[in-house]
Amino acid sequence: MPLILLGAFPGNPGDASPRLRETLAAAEVVAPADLAGRLAAGDTVAMWTAGVPDPVRIAVDLGAAVTAVPGPSAAITALALSGLPSDRFCVESGAADLGRLAAEPRTLIFTEVLDLPALAQAFGADRPAALVAADRTAQRGTLGALIAPVASGGAVLVVGGAPPVSAGRPADGELAAEVAALVAGGADRKRATLEVARRHSLAKREVYAAVIAHK
Repeated sequence: MPLILLGAFPGNPGDASPRLRETLAAAEVVAPADLAGRLAAGDTVAMWTAGVPDPVRIAVDLGAAVTAVPGPSAAITALALSGLPSDRFCVESGAADLGRLAAEPRTLIFTEVLDLPALAQAFGADRPAALVAADRTAQRGTLGALIAPVASGGAVLVVGGAPPVSAGRPADGELAAEVAALVAGGADRKRATLEVARRHSLAKREVYAAVIAHK
């Protein structure tokens, strides 16, 4: 019961790739209203990539395989396969400023796979993410759980955006200023970061990311 994402909708049927035509011919159904029911029945379902995060999550929850016929953009194909929100996203390079991006609310697409431990430290190990390989297989989980490929060529990393700031939480600049004040008073940075996190009932990584973003 696979779900196959179709990477591009051809304006002219003659522009469709042989792989796309073969997939459409083999699928029992294209873009069904009852996706869960069709997958549970064992049907092969094909869908266009536009607006697919919920269908991908439905398929993953059912234990169905999810793959894709590639389109013109590897980044967009990876976003579709990730199952993460696709309403707002941005594409980043390997030279990304992790401190700045830790607070980015949009879904992040990294066209170069960065150091996963460094990302987990900057964004939090529990940040949802997906690592999509060149063969369009995807690891889905959290940054702390993803395993870097032996060869990352062609792999794309998709990371969920930062969660919304809760009411009453100080702005990142205020958190960084509090840490700086404690350091100026003689505390080491690690202890100062922990103290500010405790003051506001925040995870230490949130305060750390604020400090990095406001260096």
